[in-house]
Amino acid sequence: MARLLEKSGSYLADRSTEAARLSAELLLCHALGCERIQLYATFDQPVPELVVARFRELVKLRAQHVPVGYLTSKAYFYSLEFTVTPDV
Repeated sequence: MARLLEKSGSYLADRSTEAARLSAELLLCHALGCERIQLYATFDQPVPELVVARFRELVKLRAQHVPVGYLTSKAYFYSLEFTVTPDV
């Protein structure tokens, strides 16, 4: 998981993606269906191939500057979670 995040963060940074590492973390959380804190608790665990494939799709879209909120349907403001659609 650590290597996957490192490579994805670098890939996004190379494409001038804002907050590249944070974007990678949020997208991996979305693909795994977990909270961000769980990434750090399971950093050394392998990621299932189906999840990796979905995550790579999300990273490619993020590299095209699609907002993370559109990809995850979530946005956070302070400690509040909001549902996001492309209509926003």
